[in-house]
Amino acid sequence: MADSVHFTPLIGAGSDGPICGLLQVYDLVILLDCGWDERCSKELLSPLKDVSGHLDAVLLTHPDPLHLGALPVLVGQLKCTAPIYATYPVNKMGQMFLYDQCLNRAAVSEFDAYDLNDVDAAFAHITTLKYQQVFSLSGNAEGFSITPFAAGHLLGGCAWRITTPGDEDIVYAVHYNHRKQGHLNASTLSQAFLRPIALITDADNALHNPPDNRAARDKDLLDSVVSTLRKGGNVLLPVDAAGRALELLLLLDRHWDRAKLYFTLVFVAPQARQVLELAKTQLTWMSDAVLQAFERTQSNPFALPNVKVCQSREQLAALPPGPKAVLATLPSLEAGPAQELFVEWAGDPHSLILFTERPPAGSLASAVSQGTTSSQPLALKLELGHREPLQGKELEAFYASRAAHALLEEEEEEEPQPSLTPRFSSGSIGKASRTSSNAARLGLLPEEPEEDGDMYEAPVPASDILVDGFIVPKGAAAPMFPFEDEDDELAQDDYGLPLRPGEFQLQDGTAPDFITGDVAKEGEESEQDEAGPTKVVTTEASIEVRARVLQLDYEGRSDGRSMHTILAHIAPRHLVLCHGSPQAVQALAASCARDLQGLNTRVHCPQNSETVDLSEGASSVRMEVESSVLSQAAMRVIGRYEMGWLQALVTQDAPDQAPKLAFAAQADEDEGTQGGIFIGDVKLSELKAALSKKSITAEFVAGSLLCADSILVRRTDDDTGLVLEGPLSDDFYTVRSTLYALYKVC
Repeated sequence: MADSVHFTPLIGAGSDGPICGLLQVYDLVILLDCGWDERCSKELLSPLKDVSGHLDAVLLTHPDPLHLGALPVLVGQLKCTAPIYATYPVNKMGQMFLYDQCLNRAAVSEFDAYDLNDVDAAFAHITTLKYQQVFSLSGNAEGFSITPFAAGHLLGGCAWRITTPGDEDIVYAVHYNHRKQGHLNASTLSQAFLRPIALITDADNALHNPPDNRAARDKDLLDSVVSTLRKGGNVLLPVDAAGRALELLLLLDRHWDRAKLYFTLVFVAPQARQVLELAKTQLTWMSDAVLQAFERTQSNPFALPNVKVCQSREQLAALPPGPKAVLATLPSLEAGPAQELFVEWAGDPHSLILFTERPPAGSLASAVSQGTTSSQPLALKLELGHREPLQGKELEAFYASRAAHALLEEEEEEEPQPSLTPRFSSGSIGKASRTSSNAARLGLLPEEPEEDGDMYEAPVPASDILVDGFIVPKGAAAPMFPFEDEDDELAQDDYGLPLRPGEFQLQDGTAPDFITGDVAKEGEESEQDEAGPTKVVTTEASIEVRARVLQLDYEGRSDGRSMHTILAHIAPRHLVLCHGSPQAVQALAASCARDLQGLNTRVHCPQNSETVDLSEGASSVRMEVESSVLSQAAMRVIGRYEMGWLQALVTQDAPDQAPKLAFAAQADEDEGTQGGIFIGDVKLSELKAALSKKSITAEFVAGSLLCADSILVRRTDDDTGLVLEGPLSDDFYTVRSTLYALYKVC
């Protein structure tokens, strides 16, 4: 049976939204990405519910929500236990993407799709790999290997090569970029893959052919931003949290430095500071230009000295007044500081709203970019959400509900739990008041001594017992464990030393915050600053968009013409277009089917939940071999394989079962003789070196090798083998045996 390969798109077929697919090879089931839309529509994930319990592996390509947005749901709610594989930046930046999504959405709506703890739990399951690292799978996937290759679209983004036990390659490559960028190298798809059994890819940009001049595009962006600022207007660039925003930040910061601009350049997002700190630690995943700049200047390119970093709208408002260029999340304008700034600046005709990627369909950003083509201002009616503190009866109801919940949890904790029952001496506990209080709290004091007065049974929670079966000796003043120091209740510094209030005192006689514990931890608000329980309040707003709206292509993906060239060079036996608009998919499918017709490439355009068979054309065959057949074969190790000549009968019990090689008692004479297969590609230079060791002269004459002045070794006309010509002599047989020794023969 040839390699059984099937692919089923689950999400994203026929659209440019989130993407997710299911790959089945033999009994192995692999989930390829698990994207989710920005609105987190739960009905979109219904296909995942049916497959989450049958997965053997999950492969993630890019860190944005379109490729891994549903990961917290897959792991936390659908209880997927399959190993998850991604590169290190996809792991780290993916967390930042989902943190940003969660915090921005929760600020304007009752967001309950997942929380930050769900994100942490999901990403803790990821196994990180390096580019071009061959990783062998285990368990049900034994014999398979996976390898990530740079995609060039987002930091850490990759294309996956899945290699089967039959040494067939299946490539999953969506959203790649063949051009080098400011912070990323180009993809390596066309160099890394050639004639795989299947290539699963997208057709998003098949109809998109922007100008190739990167310098002209950068000039358009920089001129538009600077000219707006000089006219007194503000510039809003809606960006993602940790992907293409890095390219724009690097470009703008360098221009600010070269042009000595004094305008305020800001990056505002809930995780802005953390994103830039992570970017500083991942320079080895970036372009050669970034690494060379770091080595040359000994300054991290993502220090971004000209960029002000804000994590909230309030921090942005605290900056000095004046024109600002602000990169803010979310790119859809559906939530986050980008939405707030859009509402504030959209009515200013001197300001600029600059989109650097195509907005999601149906979003506010899409309505703005498509609706401002006329000279008339665009009128919009928006529902804007924000949070307000609970008051009055709502606040009382909230605290009553929380108290009832806490009481329920307390009752559950008080249910009797299994415990150990070690024995203790009745005379050894309670002689010191401090120890007796501890012992009473831990349940170590006896309720009723036994008849002999020496020993008693005391049930003690297992968590409070340090040594199972420990018996306190008679005459002991107190148990050594558990032990509590009088300093346990005091605040401690970073090194674990107690901070006594008497040793630190301000001039007014009070203790500082770090003694009283009022100081908040890094990244957290203090108790005094907590807003308390809040609710979401929605208001309607009417806006006229008078600001200039501009859209430039900084998506970092290959255009249609380049995609066609790359796919034609890879020339897969099966090409699957699993993502993109129907028009783009049909256009790319038609051009590839026409150009790859001579190579018998089959092009598939499946819809969601439609399974396509990719088994046809596989050159390897999977069979079961009886031990009696295998024991007669003389196996030789060639590379990472064992090869041998088998003579057996091929049988098959059922069409859906793998064929078997059964023992053949005696083969017919016309079935051929055994052996005589030469494996390898011997170079004439290697033969010449081997003959010199046997004292036979050899020299090249017109591309052939002349040996011992009478024997000629040349390549065949089709360059697939070697021909040995010359008179039969001792030298002839020596040359032939030397040549045979350079091959693997079975």
